[in-house]
Amino acid sequence: MGQPFTERGWTALKGGLHDRLYERGYAEVEVDGQALVDVENHQAALDVAVRPGERYRFGDIDIDTGGAGRSRRTGSARRCAWRSRRRCLLGEALAERSAG
Repeated sequence: MGQPFTERGWTALKGGLHDRLYERGYAEVEVDGQALVDVENHQAALDVAVRPGERYRFGDIDIDTGGAGRSRRTGSARRCAWRSRRRCLLGEALAERSAG
C-alpha cells in the first residue's frame, strides 16, 4: 500500500512470483494477473492468480564415472539446471540413460 502503481512494477511482481516458485521446483508454474486502475482516485486493485502445478524433485542420484566399481552416490539433489520451463537437462539425461 502507498506505492505508486507502474506497469513495470506490476510486471516485475508477477515475474518475481513466477521465478520464486520455479526455483523451488514448480517447473510448470503459471502466474496471471489483472490490474484495475482508478486514475481519478489514484488507486489500483490487483488480482493475482497463481497455479503452481506439481513440484518436481530428484532423489538420490548415482553417477557412473566410467570405471568398474567407481560409481558414487551424490546424495539428494535439491536443485536442477532447467533448460526450459517444462524440461530439465538432468531429468532428460537420466531418462535417456535408463531407456538406453
